[in-house]
Amino acid sequence: MSEFWQHIFGFIASVGGAGVIIGFVVKFAANRIADRMSDKYKAELNSQIETLKADLSNRNHSYQTKFDKEFGIYGKLMPALLELTEKTYWLFPYGFDYPPQDEDEKKAFYQKRYEAAFDSLKKAQYTLGGYSVFVPEEIYNSINEYYRLCKLQFDLFPNFGPMGMKDVESNKVRSECYKRSNEISSKYDELIRQLRSYICDQLK
Repeated sequence: MSEFWQHIFGFIASVGGAGVIIGFVVKFAANRIADRMSDKYKAELNSQIETLKADLSNRNHSYQTKFDKEFGIYGKLMPALLELTEKTYWLFPYGFDYPPQDEDEKKAFYQKRYEAAFDSLKKAQYTLGGYSVFVPEEIYNSINEYYRLCKLQFDLFPNFGPMGMKDVESNKVRSECYKRSNEISSKYDELIRQLRSYICDQLK
């Protein structure tokens, strides 16, 4: 048996056996190191993926929270503006109107409309003021312009409404007020379209 192994080792030595053995050992060690590095990189990659998923989840949650808050704001703001549109319209209705014939009743009739418009102005102003920091600037400016027209109607009503002055210049101002009622309605419709477009863009 001893003679057998001497022949084997002699053969390995004759073909560069030491180099073969060393090469095998190096290859084996390199494969083990590569496997370990691969496992390490896989673990790091999985960790990065989980971190990214958590980050995206947090961003989606933040976005959803922001959208829900904005949607809730418009859900409160738009009804207040719709009420303002209606109440200011009836200060100078562009069309048929049927006030009482009795002068005292007519005065009370228009006074009631004036007070209703005042209440709607306060409500709209309070609602917009409370949420102004959350409303995009372009939409906020559109609402402000719309509100300005409504406030103008309210301010002109005492002197130029149906119970106001009847001179020629006053009648011209009154005529403009009636035309402005239609403009306010159109402004509200434009505001709805603008807001609808904004919400649709947020959902993309």
